[in-house]
Amino acid sequence: MSEANAVKGSSLHGKDFAHRDKAPRLRSGRRIMRKPLMAVAIVACLIMSVVGGLLPILQGWIFFVIALYLLATEFETGRRWVKAARRRWPWLNRWIERARDHRWAPSHLKEFEDLTDPKR
Repeated sequence: MSEANAVKGSSLHGKDFAHRDKAPRLRSGRRIMRKPLMAVAIVACLIMSVVGGLLPILQGWIFFVIALYLLATEFETGRRWVKAARRRWPWLNRWIERARDHRWAPSHLKEFEDLTDPKR
């Protein structure tokens, strides 16, 4: 390996790995699309929760919980909103804590509770 290649780090045993420089851009492109897609998913869940509140065959609260989870795990502003809501409405805080301790609760609910715990 030549001294110039050792400094650059772009060649190993005479092979050029310049294509590796493009990989982070591809990954960051996926990250760029993640936030808008999550925002669309949150809005869709909130719309479904309203529709579920009006229609007896659709359980709207499930979509509301999913929207809160996505909001709090994807956006810092969402975490602040959920923390503020949990401080303002103690019944919401108790409900999330009870749901977290339920035997059928998904493991992600613990992460949600940790991110939005108003005591922290």
